[in-house]
Amino acid sequence: MNPEPLVPGRPLPLSAHATRPLADASFEPPLVLCLGAEREGLPAKLESEAVRIEVGAESLNVAVAAGIALYEAARRMPLHG
Repeated sequence: MNPEPLVPGRPLPLSAHATRPLADASFEPPLVLCLGAEREGLPAKLESEAVRIEVGAESLNVAVAAGIALYEAARRMPLHG
């Protein structure tokens, strides 16, 4: 039996090691951005589904990565209201 997820929504993991770019990600709501600790990263289960932010830097601070991903999500998600 699978436990209920902690947060409802489809996970979008971000990783510096991912091969798929953020531009290829789907931003259909509900969406949960998943970012790992800067040293430990994400669990292997999420790492295999992760996308990468391509900005020309070797690595990004996790807060900066979150900001870039949130901007892209806001830009691409349909407006509700």
